[in-house]
Amino acid sequence: MVGPFNSVDMRTGLSQGVFDFSNTCRYQPSRAAFRADADVEACQANGALAEAALKQAENQKNAGTGTGIEVTRAKVQLANENQHPQAVWNERNNAHLQLLRATGLNLATELEIAGKLSYEPVDAISLEQADANAVKFERLPSLVAYAD
Repeated sequence: MVGPFNSVDMRTGLSQGVFDFSNTCRYQPSRAAFRADADVEACQANGALAEAALKQAENQKNAGTGTGIEVTRAKVQLANENQHPQAVWNERNNAHLQLLRATGLNLATELEIAGKLSYEPVDAISLEQADANAVKFERLPSLVAYAD
């Protein structure tokens, strides 16, 4: 004969974010993709600048105020700038592929970066405001631990 008995089961759970490597791995390719797009734009601007420098050197030579060596230097600079875009486009495509892999999207997906990185001046902040901003960034990255 088994007498009356009581059974009590109590459990608690605890979860704390400490480090999340996957978010860090996703964040780095997104930075590389933005940087690669900016490099493409810079390369195009450098090519346009080299063309303008060549035209200026040729105009100065035709006007009698420039020399042939300046025209030759401008032509060499333009040739260098014309070779650079292919390497920059390859780096851009690699950065986009890394971003697609990190996010788990199909590699055939066409990416278009919506926002451009630009300089925006900021006002000087107080120590209290800097501490408040630092608190926000303490959450990155995170490691999750579970206990029972």
